[in-house]
Amino acid sequence: MINYLLRKGLLAIPLLAVVSTVVFGMVHMIPGDPVDFMIGENAALADKQDLRRAYHLDKPALLNTRPWTKPGQIEDLVRGSGPRGDEAPPPTAEEAVAWEGLIDLGRWAVPTLTRLSQEGGVLATTARSALNELERIHGPSIRELRFPTSGDKLRGLFLETQYARFFADLWAGELRSLHGGEPVLQTLRSRFGYTMRLAGCALLVAMLVSIPIGTLAAWRQYSWIDNLSMLGALVGISMPNFWLGPLLIIGFSIELGWFPVSGADQPTSIVLPAITLGLGMSAILTRITRSSVLDTVKEDFVRTARAKGLAPRSVLLKHALRAALIPVVTILGLQFGALLAGSIITEEIFGWPGLGRGIIHAISERDFPMIQGCVLLIAVTYVAVNTLTDLLYTLVNPRVRLD
Repeated sequence: MINYLLRKGLLAIPLLAVVSTVVFGMVHMIPGDPVDFMIGENAALADKQDLRRAYHLDKPALLNTRPWTKPGQIEDLVRGSGPRGDEAPPPTAEEAVAWEGLIDLGRWAVPTLTRLSQEGGVLATTARSALNELERIHGPSIRELRFPTSGDKLRGLFLETQYARFFADLWAGELRSLHGGEPVLQTLRSRFGYTMRLAGCALLVAMLVSIPIGTLAAWRQYSWIDNLSMLGALVGISMPNFWLGPLLIIGFSIELGWFPVSGADQPTSIVLPAITLGLGMSAILTRITRSSVLDTVKEDFVRTARAKGLAPRSVLLKHALRAALIPVVTILGLQFGALLAGSIITEEIFGWPGLGRGIIHAISERDFPMIQGCVLLIAVTYVAVNTLTDLLYTLVNPRVRLD
């Protein structure tokens, strides 16, 4: 058992690394600048740049190719940015872009700028202005940098990125939201409890509906009970959450007034979201339970139990059903991920303050750290639930061994 858990934990590390990398890349492909959502599109360019540097948004996303910028390219940027100084005319749009490109190079441009500042002429004036600006941003020690070696370039390629900064802040517990600056871990901790409560209740609804109906449908195969249960399962699979949720709100909240419309302030607030999530899952589990029980009742040990004269109910519940639960438990573990995915829409419909609603708001605000933290937590939860599913096999069927 211990070896199995250790092996599972080691296999989860590359899985989570791939998930976080893919999500990180896709998040940064979302159109829109986070800074524009923070201070508005009409804010001064200098204020935007300072805010972008304060939150490390000026760094490349996954790979930093700035160390490989050739000295000739840096000189072209110096020429293109135009003269800088008190008496210099205001820069044009092209010169402003070249200047920002030069400043974004950061410490990798310092050796070339230092050489140019000592040669004299207009380039020297611009180079000194760029060095002063870099010193203001990064501190006086930046002037002491030398030309980078191959090791410096390789370290800069992977470590001076938003991706590396995300994991460094996450490890140190300093990962913060771009909006409000609240700690991401603290926000995730509060939202995670709501999501797990909703997922657990939805799972309970699915089990209470699917296992009895699926077992009864298999026991009375081809009867009206079987046909009606399969028709209900088909209807349940066909109902999307974004349609069923508002329908339940209209019927049970607005018309009958039995449950709150939204929020999580009252104990009954979870009823409608749990039913919305659980009914779709119960439709799948009903068909799986029926199929599994039908296969099990044909086994020799079930026929032997009948030959002993045991009551049909005892044969069904004590012998056939327990052996038939292995596929059901497997589907439960796999469908838990579907519950987490379905909760994104359901939580938004019912105003449930969980991870799903947090992801939607983070995407709308381009809050990259919050999006990445939510998805990574969901991935960790999914891995943990699947591991727990494997452990449940040993309880349902003692013949199963985890080596």
